[in-house]
Amino acid sequence: MAEVEAESVQDQELFISYGREPELLEFVARLKLDLESNGFSVWLDMKDIQSGSDWHGAIGKGLHKCRGIIPIITSKYLTSRFCINELYTADGDKKLIFPIIFEDVDFNSSDTAMGVKFVISSINWAWLRPEDDYDTNLYKFMEGLRTKGIGSPKSEGEDGSLASHNIPPAPIIGPENTSKPLFRIPDVEMVQGITTGPDGEIICSIAAKHAIFVFNPDGEKILSFGSCGIQPEELMSPSGVAVNGDGHLLVACQYSIKKFTLKGELVQEYGGAMTPDPDERKLQAPSALVIAPNGNVYISEIQTHKVKIFDSDLNFISSFTNACPDLGSGHLNMPQGLAVNSEGEVYVADQLNGVIQVFSGDGDFLFKFGKPGATAGSTTTPCSIAIDEGDNVYVGSGMSIVSIFKKNGGFVRKFGGNGAELGKFNYPRGLHVDKQGLVYVGEWTNNRIQVFK
Repeated sequence: MAEVEAESVQDQELFISYGREPELLEFVARLKLDLESNGFSVWLDMKDIQSGSDWHGAIGKGLHKCRGIIPIITSKYLTSRFCINELYTADGDKKLIFPIIFEDVDFNSSDTAMGVKFVISSINWAWLRPEDDYDTNLYKFMEGLRTKGIGSPKSEGEDGSLASHNIPPAPIIGPENTSKPLFRIPDVEMVQGITTGPDGEIICSIAAKHAIFVFNPDGEKILSFGSCGIQPEELMSPSGVAVNGDGHLLVACQYSIKKFTLKGELVQEYGGAMTPDPDERKLQAPSALVIAPNGNVYISEIQTHKVKIFDSDLNFISSFTNACPDLGSGHLNMPQGLAVNSEGEVYVADQLNGVIQVFSGDGDFLFKFGKPGATAGSTTTPCSIAIDEGDNVYVGSGMSIVSIFKKNGGFVRKFGGNGAELGKFNYPRGLHVDKQGLVYVGEWTNNRIQVFK
């Protein structure tokens, strides 16, 4: 069923025609946003049609004003009288037709379906099914629109990449390969955490070596330090890493927080294996560490299902949530990743609940987003999370995908997929976005870090 919205259609070139399947709403909203970000004007209806008069009024006006129609072909589209009316009306008015195939359908299933196939059979189709390469195919689709005089012409010197709503394109999107990193750093086993230093140093914790590796901005190794043990200078199972305002590196280890210079010199240890319980500075299987704009330090623990808050001097302040294996808002079940936005809100990758939960800096629950599944925008077993300078949220999942969301949880795009080739991932456990918008993805089993622009 099509919908009606209260916006003017006078200047809209393209009309999106679609069936109102729940799984399609997110797709068409994203399609509209991507097209508009790349110079196309789009009309998308936002309220249900309740009667035939609505069709002849708002929808009819929309079709009359547009230059082209984009039918989103699904099984429901072939059985919806509203969608069929939209397509046939556009065809009768000699509108340009740009079909998008969202799912495989049987065009021989009915006379109506065969009629749809007849209308679009002589036109190139764009394949944007969930399993297709969205970025590459959308780029080709937009090039087809431009050949018909739709949309703004590309500016001189444009490299062919899609605009990305103030989100650094990760990966670079263009007519060729859409998921190639700028470079990769090999031979890093079981990356747990990634951060960058004040001079662009790439710093990562390596669980297999119980060590910290430091690379220059080009990916050349310049330093490593640490070994397995519980002595102050040793690093047992280092996980989260972050550089504070003083230029010191904070490392969350099995039982303690350790502060180092970027040359690997120990400055101070907080907690430790010999710290008596119930001292909260004695960590219990920490998984991530992040520093807020006010200097507070947040550490997630997968053993206690807590997030602990420390001040900039690493004095314990408080913690929030305990073990709770349900899906209730505010309850964490194996918090695996942490990130903080510019307002100090804390985003938690809640792995076993399969969602991202958001808290105030004091630990008060605000909202959550995502859900387990294999569809776009799902957050199945989230294992890492990062936030860029524009407060866009990057989530690495156990499905070996990195998804990008807006600050409020609105899904934008995803990249990656399971595999060993460049641009693919195998459990992206380490994730970081630097101030220049470079995206660092450290993999648990492919033994590498890939860097995207």
